[in-house]
Amino acid sequence: MTFGEVEAIKVADLMLFQQTGEHLTDLETIVLQGSWHKKTYSDIAQEANFNEDYIRGTIGLELWRKLSEAVGERVEKRNFRTALERCWQKLETGALDHQAHVKPSLENVTNSREIARPEIEDFFYHTLAQPGCLIRIKAPWQMGKTTLMNKGLYYREKQRDRIARLSLRLAESSDFASLENFVLWFCLSVTEILGEENKVEQHWQSKLGNNKVKCMTYFEKYLLTAETPLVLALDDLDRIFSYSQIAGEFLGILRTLHEQAKTRPIWQKLRLILVHTEVYDQLQINQSPFNAGTQIKIPDFTPREVYQVAEKNGLSWTEEQVQKLMNLVGGHPYLVQQAFYYLTQRGLTLENLLNHATDESGLYGNHLRRYRQYLQQHSPDGIEVLKTVVSAESPVEFTTLQEKEQAQKFYNLGLFRFENHKVLMRYPLYQDYFQQRSEERRVGVGHAVCMA
Repeated sequence: MTFGEVEAIKVADLMLFQQTGEHLTDLETIVLQGSWHKKTYSDIAQEANFNEDYIRGTIGLELWRKLSEAVGERVEKRNFRTALERCWQKLETGALDHQAHVKPSLENVTNSREIARPEIEDFFYHTLAQPGCLIRIKAPWQMGKTTLMNKGLYYREKQRDRIARLSLRLAESSDFASLENFVLWFCLSVTEILGEENKVEQHWQSKLGNNKVKCMTYFEKYLLTAETPLVLALDDLDRIFSYSQIAGEFLGILRTLHEQAKTRPIWQKLRLILVHTEVYDQLQINQSPFNAGTQIKIPDFTPREVYQVAEKNGLSWTEEQVQKLMNLVGGHPYLVQQAFYYLTQRGLTLENLLNHATDESGLYGNHLRRYRQYLQQHSPDGIEVLKTVVSAESPVEFTTLQEKEQAQKFYNLGLFRFENHKVLMRYPLYQDYFQQRSEERRVGVGHAVCMA
């Protein structure tokens, strides 16, 4: 057996899991795949529809750092092949413990320091058991959408359902060139994930009708013939939104596939899960999947849940300590869990964490920069709206339609919250960060700040 791209990704995933208890993310996998094919960060970023600085300086840098710690030697883009091959050789000879689960299973994904949230999870599981269901998991970045999705998939996997989890981040730029290209990629990807024989090209060439009809008939003929239900989860659905020439048509296809279950029994086998942050609003109401099915929102942790996270990390916190952390980050699941990681694994004190939370090199640096870079790339017209809310001492009421639309967009992203139809920053962390970046620009400190 020779060492190739597939083996490299499996080894990287195993080493990270053994070191951290976490698997490769979709973006980390994309960086590894691109690096294996000797693509530049610019090419990888363009194909993944991300900013090059984010791919290079955030995803890539963190990936090589984690791999270096996991394998015990310096790993970089230029030498990761040889480093991972050495690990692979040790695995093959038994010098390293294989642990029998190289590739992430749904069970492994759900086994972490996540606390149980039965009110959300039980409702999700109940809804997912309904024939022909469509479930939309909507929440801002890093709220736990993918974690919840994986828990649902693992639950249905135990019921012997067929599972197809597909992230739109895995599609390349060429797949978005036309609706036909993208629907072909979609059908082929689901086919490969399910391990079915590839009949996509043959079906497209032999059948009449448009892409919507061909997609529907392909599912009927090849993917829905088994007796067991098919749970199809589409993660990172937002990625298609920037491709306006195909977004509306593909989202309309998803709505059509779901509605088939109302009149045709074969389509009751399909259960759709759509995972997204924003909402594509350029569709007619009867064509959009975003007003069909059931929406599940992920709320912030309550003080009790933050206390439970502390216990999961071996800490016995007081009510005052819980409140201090929540006064900074609210109950944002990722921000709370990141805090406890640094408190328990990096030796940070709570006071030190609170005092340096907005530092560019601090524990929330990547999270905060992601917002800043997104605003620079996708919402330059919304900067004034953001500046108004950041600098305000009380909630802001916007009056123009454009301002209200921008405020709603920032609400979906998780930057804003509403209070009696007025707007304020969602967390003090965000308010402090953007205030500091604005002040730095005013006095001429720093460069790539968002208040530009």
